[in-house]
Amino acid sequence: MKVKLNGYSPLRLHLLSEGDTLVEKNEDVFITEQSEGAVPEIALRILGYELKDGDESAMITKWFSSEWNEQTYVSFPLSTLMSKGLGYKRELGRVGRFVVKNPLEDVFQSLKNTFNEMKYKGFVSIKVNAKMEMIEVLFGAGLSLYSLFEGIRNKISEFMTKGGNILESWSACLVVSRYPYPFQDSSDRLFLDLESSATKHLWFYDINVSKNSAFTDLTKVCLVTAWATSLNNLSKRIYRTCQGLNIDQIQYRTDIKDTIANSWIDYLNCRK
Repeated sequence: MKVKLNGYSPLRLHLLSEGDTLVEKNEDVFITEQSEGAVPEIALRILGYELKDGDESAMITKWFSSEWNEQTYVSFPLSTLMSKGLGYKRELGRVGRFVVKNPLEDVFQSLKNTFNEMKYKGFVSIKVNAKMEMIEVLFGAGLSLYSLFEGIRNKISEFMTKGGNILESWSACLVVSRYPYPFQDSSDRLFLDLESSATKHLWFYDINVSKNSAFTDLTKVCLVTAWATSLNNLSKRIYRTCQGLNIDQIQYRTDIKDTIANSWIDYLNCRK
């Protein structure tokens, strides 16, 4: 399938390995992994919704293609460089799970006609604050896209054109960097092993591949994804992959289990 990406995307190697062709025009499907932008606030006001202030507590994501998919994914941000809210404020990962009850289902349904008029197909996400109030409505799924792709059964390009159900589990996407990130975007050349069985869980930001080697100059190296039926097992799986990476001065958040457990409890309490 002919696929157009929005810039140099971590999806690139995965699409090529699945037999797709990357093009600049005349594509069969256009994929953007980051949020394509927000739904204009004035459009939401016309529908009777007022966006509120506050930091993101959770993001609720659904797939849209003329109708809403029944599945609802709730994810929580790892939004600082270090644990417990310390360090630079950067999104360094997302962890989420599927839920049976969507607290904002009415909002999604009210947006159906708007997205059909736009002929939009893709993920839609609503960010909420700690009071479960909407603070932003986004086209796309941000970093959660990679977590969600852990659970699809077909090719990425096929899913993005046809949709389909996703394996319902806990899943995570974690940013892996190396010093001197975030102070410098590039550093000494890093050579990478693409022969590992863990490669399917790695999404590189920028990588040069030849017959005998693969390398990057970036300090923000890749995303690591994993899925599991419990948060505890998810934490073990994703850190096992991270620990297997041969990267000097590697950096990643190590507090998924405790931080997300607290976020999940807060979400459940707020939903009541």
